[in-house]
Amino acid sequence: MTSRRYALSALTIASTVALGGLLYAKGLHPAHPVTTLARGGATPQASHRLVVLVKGGSADIAGYAPLTRRLLSEPQLAGSDLLVFDHRLSRLTPGHLYDFATRLRVEIDAQWIAHRGYDDVILVGHSTGSLLVRAAYLQSAGRDPRQPRTVPWSDRVSRIVLLAGIGRGVDAEERGRWQWVLGAGRFIPLIRSSVMYDVLRGSDFVTDVRIGWIRYFSELTAAFARDGTARRPPIVVELLGTEDDVLDRDDNIDIEQFPTAYHIDVPGGGHQTLHRLDLTPNPELTYALFREAFVSDAFPSASPRPVVADSVHRIVFLLHGLRSSRDEWVHEIAPILRQRLPGAEIVEASYGWISMLGFALPSVRRRELKWLQDHYTEYLARHPGAEIDVVAHSNGSYLVGEALRRVPSMRFGRVVLLGSVLPSDYAWGQRRAWGQAQAVRTDRAGDDLVVAVLCSALHGVGMTDVGTSGWTGFDETGGVETEMAWFQGGHSAALASNNLTNLADFVSTGRVTASGMTLANGPPRGVALLSQLAPWLARLLLVAMVACAVWWLGRPTRRRRRFTLAAVGAVLLIVALDVL
Repeated sequence: MTSRRYALSALTIASTVALGGLLYAKGLHPAHPVTTLARGGATPQASHRLVVLVKGGSADIAGYAPLTRRLLSEPQLAGSDLLVFDHRLSRLTPGHLYDFATRLRVEIDAQWIAHRGYDDVILVGHSTGSLLVRAAYLQSAGRDPRQPRTVPWSDRVSRIVLLAGIGRGVDAEERGRWQWVLGAGRFIPLIRSSVMYDVLRGSDFVTDVRIGWIRYFSELTAAFARDGTARRPPIVVELLGTEDDVLDRDDNIDIEQFPTAYHIDVPGGGHQTLHRLDLTPNPELTYALFREAFVSDAFPSASPRPVVADSVHRIVFLLHGLRSSRDEWVHEIAPILRQRLPGAEIVEASYGWISMLGFALPSVRRRELKWLQDHYTEYLARHPGAEIDVVAHSNGSYLVGEALRRVPSMRFGRVVLLGSVLPSDYAWGQRRAWGQAQAVRTDRAGDDLVVAVLCSALHGVGMTDVGTSGWTGFDETGGVETEMAWFQGGHSAALASNNLTNLADFVSTGRVTASGMTLANGPPRGVALLSQLAPWLARLLLVAMVACAVWWLGRPTRRRRRFTLAAVGAVLLIVALDVL
């Protein structure tokens, strides 16, 4: 028996090592970007243009050479310096694309300083490289509060060429070959921290880039329309192959929606092979389209998206809480808001069902962040000049707070949090400093056991992303918060019909009222005691569970082994079904 156990342990260790080696060989190792510069002139002053090329995902950097050589021989581009940024990323590379975008921006900064500036800069990005190019451009333009503006080379960018550019993000979880890896990888920290999650639809990085891009180009376009002497927005050209199995044109509405943006279809082009002239059915026709994208000002082959006058200037998101069947309040307040905000877009969409067990699991309660971030950006893409407000209850408040924390470019005008499950020390001061929230109203109830007890217990066992702000209030307001406390009732007390009118007043006018609601001087003592005890009880429960498991497994009779396996299997099945 002992030898069998040793053999099983050795087999387990060997399998783990083999799996680790396989993942490492497949790309699960740190990437070290390589930057090369091909000089276009004999002296630092000779070259007046810098062309920056960032390759696609796992594409071979050498495959771009035939295309770039031909393009740089064109009279309009002759003598340009070519900066090639080889990020060396694969799907399983650990890290975040934000760090690689910052590295790209720093490399361009250095070249700008070393060569005493350029008269013109052209940015070229393929697939994943398109996201890095756009993010680096926004950093240089001072649109990222985490990165102070350094070298203003973005002011000299005249053209941005995106080859199979990723706009909305890759919908790989629905139709990609890596669907099973993405699904299983969420529960494996080593895989979950890889860059492939940053290119998905609704990811933090994609959302941040899209929002920053939409708002910046909207401002540049409006300024140029008002004053023709203002800086003209860069020309943006999107080339998309007709055989692209990853992206659709509608995924790139945020790239194409402005007057200086153009779309060119490349016959026979695939997603990863769009730049390969040797793999296209008609190399000369393909090159002619690329040449047009790089040097033309007329774009006869392009099909611009029609510009439609936008009359929507307000968008209001209504986010329900746990168990989506309890969203009647959403459909009750929506017509009130439509009456008070004529022409506003009131979003009543649901992110689906989340149970109490699901909320207690971090991976599950964070699952719908992508839904909110993708929906937010899609509505902003259709209405770039609109101000966005939100009314959120329970888990909806969690989604709002986490999205603001993760995506610095996301912002709301007026925020209403009902039965908030955010931690009391949530950093509203930073949200205010980054311009992410103008005014916040929080409505609290005295008998809210979900917040006072459950969230207190979860916070007590180390889940710092949730807390009792919907019961105790926020410690830090940053000048943005108004609290209404305490309503009589439980977790849904703030959803009473009388209060919905008050909430609509706040969203539409900013006025804070509590008409028709009874406010108490404080919460019941029993609830306060339970809230204080909840963290300790949760810790004792965890210790007891571990102790019982150790004791039970330490007496391995056949009957107990079977019962243990059955119990563990039942728990895993419940958790799996909830997660799925």
